[in-house]
Amino acid sequence: YLLMLDCDDMFVEGDGSLLKHLTHDAYEVWFEDGGRTYVRTQLFKSTRGFYYKGVAHEWLQDPPDVTKARLLKETLYYMRLGGGSAGSTPEATKRKYMRDVALFRKELDRDPTDARSQYYLAQSLKDAGDTCWGTPEGDELHLRSIVEYEKRTKMENGFWEEIFISWMQIGDLSSRMGGELAERNVPKAYLRAIERDYRRVEPCWALARYYNGQGKHALAFAFTHMHDLPLVRPADA
Repeated sequence: YLLMLDCDDMFVEGDGSLLKHLTHDAYEVWFEDGGRTYVRTQLFKSTRGFYYKGVAHEWLQDPPDVTKARLLKETLYYMRLGGGSAGSTPEATKRKYMRDVALFRKELDRDPTDARSQYYLAQSLKDAGDTCWGTPEGDELHLRSIVEYEKRTKMENGFWEEIFISWMQIGDLSSRMGGELAERNVPKAYLRAIERDYRRVEPCWALARYYNGQGKHALAFAFTHMHDLPLVRPADA
């Protein structure tokens, strides 16, 4: 078996004795990531043909007919710590993200249907803009990222969660930049996010915040109560 770990992160082991009795081809592991919890396949057989795909932010590809199970968090879980790969200064971090932008653009030139590269092109532009937030350069990078997020929302292949996050990022960036951009994008983006995954509360909260700031308190109140019904936590989050 191969157990994959980023050099900046760590595993927290509980009852490690269970790892001596593995039978499946691959295992999902729980992640703790800055307050978020989710699962990802990190443990798999080296003889079954698993491989990683992508020019950056690679993701694991499953061969046909594999068996998979999920490790209990009490057995082992992955803790994201972040790290130094992005750079030690804002300028170094921005250069790293712009290198990623070039990589993803080149990959999209080769394959315009690559939804993963399209998503991370938008993410990299946003992250680069975050290093110089509030400056003309930061605004220009964020506007470019909105354009690329919009392209990702029109691609139905790949991970559907990326479409939800793309709408959220369009709404968040437009809201922060304000003005006509916010008026044009914010309500539409968050409503499309609700359309994509009605179970999640983030777009409802974001709309309530936006309308409250606009002095439209009745609308803000309405969106704060959209999730009065009991929420069921997803099995994988």
